[in-house]
Amino acid sequence: DRCGLLPPENAPGAPMKEVVRKSFEEAMAWYAAGDWRKARERLQQFFPKDPFAQLVIQEIANRDQPPAGWNGVVAMTSK
Repeated sequence: DRCGLLPPENAPGAPMKEVVRKSFEEAMAWYAAGDWRKARERLQQFFPKDPFAQLVIQEIANRDQPPAGWNGVVAMTSK
């Protein structure tokens, strides 16, 4: 499991439906593997209001493709 963060479904503490969890994990696996087009499409489809998904979508939007030497990790440089 490469993803330690899962977005909430609708409300804080609400259980996540299996299909939603799998969709998020699949999107994050594509992101980590450098298939940013698939990751962006899935995140926009299933998680349009999720803050973490929007952070990932924004990171993807800032670049055409993963940077050279991409290892699936984004360094957070500000709070």
